[in-house]
Amino acid sequence: MSKSMRQQAIMNYLAKNKAAQISALVNHLNVTAVTIRHDLDELERAGKLQRSHGGAVLIETPALEIPILDAIYHPPHIPNLELKEELAALATRCIEPNDSIFLGGGNTFCVMAHYLKNFPQLKLVTTSVNAAYLLAPHIPSIYFIGGELVMAAGVCYTGGPKIPLELDKVFVNKAFITVSGIGSDLGMTINDLSQLNIYMSLPKMATEVVLVCDRTKFGYQGAHKIGALQSLVDTVVTNGPIDHIYCEPIRALGIRLITE
Repeated sequence: MSKSMRQQAIMNYLAKNKAAQISALVNHLNVTAVTIRHDLDELERAGKLQRSHGGAVLIETPALEIPILDAIYHPPHIPNLELKEELAALATRCIEPNDSIFLGGGNTFCVMAHYLKNFPQLKLVTTSVNAAYLLAPHIPSIYFIGGELVMAAGVCYTGGPKIPLELDKVFVNKAFITVSGIGSDLGMTINDLSQLNIYMSLPKMATEVVLVCDRTKFGYQGAHKIGALQSLVDTVVTNGPIDHIYCEPIRALGIRLITE
């Protein structure tokens, strides 16, 4: 785990628990106490926490006072962060150095962006403000898709009905998307209606569509239907194990399934 990811995990822990002992963070992150102390010192200097005897406490800051760029770079809370870190590392294996890719919005791809710094020849199209901001110093070819701004826990991305007008202008060899849920019938659902138009544009804008979703998404039902898995997706990346009721039907449809 990189330092930035580790410090984000510390802040997520504090956001949930308000305070933390060094021993608890050592067990939570599986690193040494020396590493945790260094991280806590850096985060205190950045004004994000206050050191206490044997640990740290969260500095409660009103949301409107959080510097926007700092919030974009280190979103204050990403659910299931450890699962998403595993997933992001796995999904990155699908990328070749000279690929052109589309990266969707949401917290999964906010995490994945950290793993793309080592692909300077990548051509990136994205709706993720976090990914664009994070990767701008590392990837010279970034095309940001504008639209309605959506913000959730510091993760910022665009959506809305005008998105297809922009997506019609681009073509990539791989599009990375995620969903809120995959049912036992392999139907895909989302909760954020602002993203619906992106899924409708996928067949025309990408050679290969890669669905990236952690294992908690299987068996979950979102609010809005997108369609059947086989109608949009070529590859599924998930950090299994997932139930055989999903694995066998996915492979039977000719969809590549990557779980490790």
